[in-house]
Amino acid sequence: KIGAMISPDFSGSSPSVKARGGRGGRGRHALVPASTPGSEALHLGAPPPVHTGRVSFPWITSQIIRSSESGDVNHLLATITTHLPQMNLVNLSTAMHRLAKLTANDPKRQQYARQHPALEELLAAIGVAFDCLGDGDAQ
Repeated sequence: KIGAMISPDFSGSSPSVKARGGRGGRGRHALVPASTPGSEALHLGAPPPVHTGRVSFPWITSQIIRSSESGDVNHLLATITTHLPQMNLVNLSTAMHRLAKLTANDPKRQQYARQHPALEELLAAIGVAFDCLGDGDAQ
């Protein structure tokens, strides 16, 4: 069920990412942006930097952090849901970390997050991302 909802393309055929292979310690499943953005500054709240139709991974991270700093669990979960299809492993781990940090020591927030479909989707996407890593690969 979840696999049908979360089907990130880590094969390198996606226009937003390409696989890096060869030497250098990163295997064929390591994700890197298909185009290297220029030196554009990332500003919180600014529109997403778009490079030939792609949203950058650092911008997604900034949106996750910004929504978590609002203190609103629902806003963070909505941000995660919005950007989940474009997230790389760093974005996924940042989302999980910020959700854990926001719900720590608050049973009501924890219960809300546990019942929200975004948490199950996030966990499934993290599982898929790790399944696609080869031996010794990391981002």
